[in-house]
Amino acid sequence: MGICKKYGIKSTRQLREWILKYNGYEEAKSSGIGRVSIMTKECKTAYEERIEIVKHCIILVCKQELLKEYE
Repeated sequence: MGICKKYGIKSTRQLREWILKYNGYEEAKSSGIGRVSIMTKECKTAYEERIEIVKHCIILVCKQELLKEYE
């Protein structure tokens, strides 16, 4: 996916999980059936705010990965 390459996100799965959590959905394991989506509280934000939030998350992940390299 172009977004992952552009921002250095390692996998499309990680990006999908971030988007699901941001949009108010979480994946939860059910009893032996696999994963099901459940809805949490709704968050109303402007498009520009969402872009800033994603940029902030990407920066935090990059910093965490850098810190792990020097542990």
